Amino acid sequence: MKYRMKEVALADIDASDRYRDDMGDIENLAASIADKGFIQPMCVDMNLRLLAGGRRHAAATHLALVKVPVLMRESEDELDAREIELMENLQRKDMTWQEQAKLTSRIHALMSEKDPNWSGRKTAQ
Repeated sequence: MKYRMKEVALADIDASDRYRDDMGDIENLAASIADKGFIQPMCVDMNLRLLAGGRRHAAATHLALVKVPVLMRESEDELDAREIELMENLQRKDMTWQEQAKLTSRIHALMSEKDPNWSGRKTAQ
């Protein structure tokens, strides 16, 4: 299977005919993308049909981005495309609250080292 990373025009990505309706909190995802960029690119087929990343696409649209990073991959047919869409949405695991608390504590410590005026309130935000 061929894969390649590429930056493409957001307007060229076909995100129609998707099965996810509830996009959740797009504004927070958009804020994250604006702050840190894309951590994970969208996945499209060679015809730029969106295979995975509907929420990222919605957030990029919300931000009025012109170009976005994508992982282009060959897709055999609609069955393959639908399986990718389903797997991408089911095969993830959120952090436990303990893992999240430990990581947040470390980020707070690192920010405090960089900025002596850093506060717990800023970390909480």
